[in-house]
Amino acid sequence: MYSFNKAYASGLNTLFFRVFLPIPNAGWLLAVFEVFLPAFILTYMLTLYRVLSYLLLPFALFLSFMAALLLLTAFGNISALLPLFIVGATVIYLFSSLSFIHRGVLPNMPVKASMKDWIRVNAFVTLFFGASFVFQGIYLRGNEAFMEEVQRQMASMSKQIGPEAMAKINLKTLIATVLNVILIIGSLLVAHVLIGLAFLKKYAHLFSGGSNP
Repeated sequence: MYSFNKAYASGLNTLFFRVFLPIPNAGWLLAVFEVFLPAFILTYMLTLYRVLSYLLLPFALFLSFMAALLLLTAFGNISALLPLFIVGATVIYLFSSLSFIHRGVLPNMPVKASMKDWIRVNAFVTLFFGASFVFQGIYLRGNEAFMEEVQRQMASMSKQIGPEAMAKINLKTLIATVLNVILIIGSLLVAHVLIGLAFLKKYAHLFSGGSNP
């Protein structure tokens, strides 16, 4: 199991760090924060990070359920492997980063060095996932083709749930609500990843190969 985890982390590290991000660490993010953010914001950055972690916890649990469904689907449909990979990596990142905060940062205790790899390599998948949510939440809001497709889908659903029930649904309000939720979740994910990558540099001394359970 350890060799599989090590190979998985090594493979993702090669893909996202050597191909998409040649910079080997996230120290530049911390430098940007220190230059452009006021000192009082940096003081409460850890609190903000914890709040973001707790806000995203229900979403992580929901994604865990989705990952289980995708895993079952992937056995018969290979196209489900990509969304399974993205959802799985996001779940791993969110729970790993939360574990790092509570087992390492808050008690100021050393954690396993492998936790840094788990957080770092999965963070970039999560960043892509969050950025795609932000893009969809903004782009689809004024996309006529998307609105027409939703209307066609709703028209086909009206045969199943009845025209009276469909008449009570405000389609524009429903779509706007869904897009707002997607935009908020995506923004939270992006902010969480950016702060998290900076924290990997700031608290690098905690990754000393400790054996915290």
